[in-house]
Amino acid sequence: GPLSISLEVTVNDVVEQGLGPGELNMLIPARMSLGLPIGQHLEVFAGVAHNLHITQPQNSIGEFHSELGQNALWRHDGNNTRVQGWLGYQGGIRFILGGGADAKEEKEEAPKPAGRKAKSEKKS
Repeated sequence: GPLSISLEVTVNDVVEQGLGPGELNMLIPARMSLGLPIGQHLEVFAGVAHNLHITQPQNSIGEFHSELGQNALWRHDGNNTRVQGWLGYQGGIRFILGGGADAKEEKEEAPKPAGRKAKSEKKS
């Protein structure tokens, strides 16, 4: 079958040691992948990702406690917020449940030509 392209952006609230719920510690990955069908309900995919991480310091001297992004490609530390990003990759097998509108090809029957009914005659 044809290749599929998948784009995905999610927003995740990450809870880490020392960073409880309600603290600003967001991970926002943007992913793009190509998929190759290997059956009616399976697809092998691979792609790239850009991860955006936004966090705030958790103590009075402005130390950032998050373990995410230790090897960030880029980083900006503001007065109260750290924003950083790094690249990644993904790959795997995707299970396809159900089917979309293009998954089922409905076959329409061609209309039958209108014909005359044959008269049956009995000869005696």
